[in-house]
Formats: sequence, C-alpha cells, structure tokens
Amino acid sequence: MPVKGQRYGKANDTRFTMHHMQPRAGKLSLRQLAVCRQDQAFAASLRKRVSNPSRWDAFIKGENRYKGKPCKRCGSNRRRVRDCACYDCMLATNRNDWALLRRGFSPPAQQTRDGFLDKLERNRRERAGEVAQFISGLWTAQQFPTGRLAVSCPAAVIRGHGLYGEELPALPPSRYLAVAPFGTMPHALGYVCSDLQQERGEVVLGLASRNPDLVAVLRWASWM
Repeated sequence: MPVKGQRYGKANDTRFTMHHMQPRAGKLSLRQLAVCRQDQAFAASLRKRVSNPSRWDAFIKGENRYKGKPCKRCGSNRRRVRDCACYDCMLATNRNDWALLRRGFSPPAQQTRDGFLDKLERNRRERAGEVAQFISGLWTAQQFPTGRLAVSCPAAVIRGHGLYGEELPALPPSRYLAVAPFGTMPHALGYVCSDLQQERGEVVLGLASRNPDLVAVLRWASWM
C-alpha cells in the first residue's frame, strides 16, 4: 500500500526484491542504471519518480549532468544527474582537489581516522535512541550524541518588550514557527525545530531576547 507522500506505487514493491533496491529518484546511481538496462519494469517505475525529462534522458545515456533550473547561487543551469545539485557550484567547491588530482596527488583528508570512527559511533548512539533532555518552563530541549539540539515550545513569545521596557522589533520569519491564524496578531506561536543549527542566528537571538526559558536551554546545551 502507498504510504503518506508516496504517489507512485508501493513503498516496497516485491517485484524488485531480487535487485535488493527499490526505485528511488533522490539519488540516481550507476547501480540503478545497470538495473534499469536489465529490468524494464524497474526502469518504468523509476521513470515515474524523475520529474525532469532532461535528467532522465541524461541518466539513461550515462551522462553526469543535464540542463535544469538555474542555480540561485551562481545562475548556472547545469545540474548533477545524481542528486540535482548545481554542477558548477560543485566544481567551484572542489576546485583545489581537482587541481591536485590532475597533478597525481591525493587531496588532503578532511578528518582523521579516529575522528571518522567517532562520528560513526555518535551516529550509532543517536540511532539507538540515546538523548539528553532538559525542560525549562514551556521549552523542551533534546541534545543528541551527534551534537544536534532539538527544541520545541507550544507558545513561544514573539512579540513583547525588552528588559528596559522598550518595544522589541518584529521577529524575523522562520519556517519553524507555526503559522498565525488569519486576521490575528498573536503574541505567542508554536515553535518546533529538530536541529537548532539549521535556524538563522537572528531568529535564535530574537527568540532568546523574548523567552528567558530559551536562554536557560541554550546555557544547558553550552551554547552560551
């Protein structure tokens, strides 16, 4: 049966059990391409999940880029077939590594072996459910072994006055704030963020200036 958000067929189609993979378009790989060339049913199912025809055509031809939506950062319309990321931004980010590879040298490692193993161990502990929780007033925080800090509050203050009675400016918009009911000017909205590092700094500062309990949460998490 399709799950919520699944538009094309079953979440796990038994027809493709022998391939040990399901048709997913999030990241198109060479292994998927090989299966598509062997199994027309798999190819047809995967094709439905690729919204851009140019991406699909490039994938079937074995190419690594296609013409897609212009990048908001650099304006290029060259996209990676694998994950739809901007191809030119990828080249710019890894320009120094490409130069070393052309000269026959390996790029320097970004982390040590011990650091890599420690990251894997932290991810394993998080998947196992290890978490530390802290509650201050209406604010609840959860800190995970990977360092991720999740915070939530059913009624975060977004309008009010500062410590000296001054009128605080409007809080910057945030995708983690609940939408205010139409025609109202609420002083508090629900706030749920699974990773506070993904939030803009000005929003965190604005919420902290209006919610003393959030300050306590940030101090508990060693953010202050």
